This record gives sequence, structure tokens and C-alpha cells, in this order.
Amino acid sequence: MKERVHKVIYYSSLLGIIGMAYYLFGKYTGLYIPCVFRLVTGFYCPGCGSTRLAAALIEGRLTAAFRSNEALFLMLPILAIFLIKYLIRYIKGMQRSTTKTEKIVTGIMLVGVIAFGIMRNIPYFSYLRP
Repeated sequence: MKERVHKVIYYSSLLGIIGMAYYLFGKYTGLYIPCVFRLVTGFYCPGCGSTRLAAALIEGRLTAAFRSNEALFLMLPILAIFLIKYLIRYIKGMQRSTTKTEKIVTGIMLVGVIAFGIMRNIPYFSYLRP
């Protein structure tokens, strides 16, 4: 169990350091990884604005984070709960399969993300664009 805790801390820290380095690099250079879907199709994908969302959250600007990607912003607490539950199961050595409720919630979120991705490209819903 101790080894699993160390592994979670190590990989979480590594991911955090990489994320913070990317944030600082982008903040000071203005260079970010562009959305390939947008470059190829000209449409906004459901994830467009997620980098701005993360940057705004790091800076504590909740309104700007929400405006960057409303769907992801609203789903973050649920995703965080799922991640924490998964990590706890991993640390305890339990089976990490999803429950029926988690599958239903994931399905609802998937449908929501697809609907959000379509709606933000319709002129009437232009306010959903990043």
C-alpha cells in the first residue's frame, strides 16, 4: 500500500510540474499547442478553451475559467470525484472498475459534451465559443 501511495504522489507531482511548466511557458511566450480539430475543420471542438480554463483557474479567475469552456468547468468537480475515488481504490488495492452510477453519469457527461461541441458552432449559440 505504501508503494502505491508513493507512486500516486510521484506521478501526480510529475504531472503537476509538467502542467505548471506549460502554463508558465505559455504565459510568458504566448505560445500554446493549437487545437488540431479547429485548424483542420474551422469548428470549435468541445475542448477548445480548456487551456485558457486551466490558466484562469490557476490564477483564481473563476468567471474567466467558466467563460473559456462552460461544459468542462461544470464537469470538473464530477471528474475530480471520479479521479479521487479511482486513486483511493488503486491505493487500497481494490478493483478499479466503474460502478453502474459512474457509468450512467459518464454517459450523460459524454452526451453533454457532444451537444456542447455542436451547439458552440451554431451561430445562435455563439456565446458558448471560447
